[in-house]
Amino acid sequence: MNITKFRYWDKESNKLFNVDAIQFATNDICVWNEEKQEEMILNLDYNRLNQFTGILDKNGKEIYEGDILKISIEKFNQSNNYVVKDLRDLYLEFNRDDGYYRITSAEIIGNIFENADLLK
Repeated sequence: MNITKFRYWDKESNKLFNVDAIQFATNDICVWNEEKQEEMILNLDYNRLNQFTGILDKNGKEIYEGDILKISIEKFNQSNNYVVKDLRDLYLEFNRDDGYYRITSAEIIGNIFENADLLK
């Protein structure tokens, strides 16, 4: 069973937060700020909202859209980092049955918000 989860990049605090609730009618999201031990209501910007792919990396960490991965395809390590843009595409790459090369291992090395230097 896939679990629908989101995380959110808050530009003001420069932090990623797990999303507790989304209020589409008011474009607000509710997140828990672990540091301050309080709930925060933020204005929703869809460009900063990332969905969980349902896949874990080789270290057991949840892979979200916006994550930057170091991947292996079959027995070969990719030289370029892979940015998760669409959860559906990543899922299909891991679960191919059509004889093409497929991703066999992935490790999160950062995300597009905190580690833009990894995209160069």
